[in-house]
Amino acid sequence: MTLPTNSSQQSNRALPAKEATAVLNRLIEDARNLPRLAWDSPKRTQWKDTARSALERCGLGDSLLRSFDSAQAMSVGSRTTNEQLRGQMNAGLESMVAVLHSAIEQLAWTPAVSEDPPSKPAHAGFVDTLIIILVSAAIVIFLLWAASQATGLTLFEHLPSWLQDSYKAIWTSVAAGTAGFGLAVFKFLTRKENDRHPNYLLLIGITTGCLLVAIFLLLLMFKAQTSKPDTKTDDLPSTPTHDAQWHDADPSGKAYFDAFNMDPNCTGHPERITATHRCQFDHTQISLPGDNTPYDTWHLYIDAPGPITDIVCEPTGSHEINARGIKEGNTAECTGLINGGDGEIRFNAKHQQQW
Repeated sequence: MTLPTNSSQQSNRALPAKEATAVLNRLIEDARNLPRLAWDSPKRTQWKDTARSALERCGLGDSLLRSFDSAQAMSVGSRTTNEQLRGQMNAGLESMVAVLHSAIEQLAWTPAVSEDPPSKPAHAGFVDTLIIILVSAAIVIFLLWAASQATGLTLFEHLPSWLQDSYKAIWTSVAAGTAGFGLAVFKFLTRKENDRHPNYLLLIGITTGCLLVAIFLLLLMFKAQTSKPDTKTDDLPSTPTHDAQWHDADPSGKAYFDAFNMDPNCTGHPERITATHRCQFDHTQISLPGDNTPYDTWHLYIDAPGPITDIVCEPTGSHEINARGIKEGNTAECTGLINGGDGEIRFNAKHQQQW
């Protein structure tokens, strides 16, 4: 009789010749331990199924599979002993091993699967780099804008004007993202079929993270610089005694007075100009009732050593309006609206000191 075998189609995923040869050699080596086993040993069945599957994965055609299956034919009668059955099984085993040897020889002629050389990793070219930078910049600008709007953080309000404009203008992120998307489409349409492309999601994520870390470090440095106390002691008042009182003038009768005349646009100046003078310009673009003209806002500050008693805040140009002085403890503020022009603001404050 012929033992039944499971018929299956040849696998489409053929092993490379080198790997297939190694598998077949291991099966031939394992077959040396089978002849001494009982004819119905499960190990014989396991070896046979594994060997047939290996032949299918070699991709050498159906003729070897038919030879392998026919080698399992046996003649069984009512008086056939177990020893006779074991002999027939061993004869079939020798035939199946011979089929495996034939498969190894054929694999040596022509590999079943061409072994392609290892592919080179994809590197980001010039256009890829532009895509990554533009999309990452758009994400960073949007995240800064969303964070400031959602949490009401004031830390961003004291950034340089060029960075303020970037994170406040949401359309900037839209424009940057559109440019990056346009370059991505261009790259996709001009890329050859076999060209590999970098992992944009991974590189954009890494670039965005690096930009956020860099901005965070810059903010820390900027905050530390602006909050650093001035080491000069020439203009600082002497340490007051326990019975010192606040006075509007020094012992000679000279009033305590600080003048700070400055153009409202703060052009070419950092926010903190001196130890006691600060200048800030905000692109607010607000309008007044009945006036559709967009106005920006200027802020001039005097940080005095004592309480502010009086403020003079006067514009000299025709484009500066709504000027007003604000007293907040030891700080005097001169603020107003501006539309074009850059006329000097006359700003002075009287304050008190202790002695």
